[in-house]
Amino acid sequence: MQHFPSLRKLGVTACGDTVVLYGSVPSFHDRQMAVAYCQHVTGVHHVVDQLVVSESSAVVRAIDCSPDDRPVPPTLMTPEA
Repeated sequence: MQHFPSLRKLGVTACGDTVVLYGSVPSFHDRQMAVAYCQHVTGVHHVVDQLVVSESSAVVRAIDCSPDDRPVPPTLMTPEA
């Protein structure tokens, strides 16, 4: 999952041929990617999805600003309602 920054901090445990995913992802799409990724690992036959989709875990990917504007650090940004 190293190529997907939003999936790097997920919890993963394995027991036999079963993998359990837990933690928070920023979107349903990221959740689907994590499950699909695990399903394609050799030897994995069952994936238990305990992931939670949470906007607060979203990563700011790009900020479009004019040359006079300065981007606001992601830690200071609030989610839009």
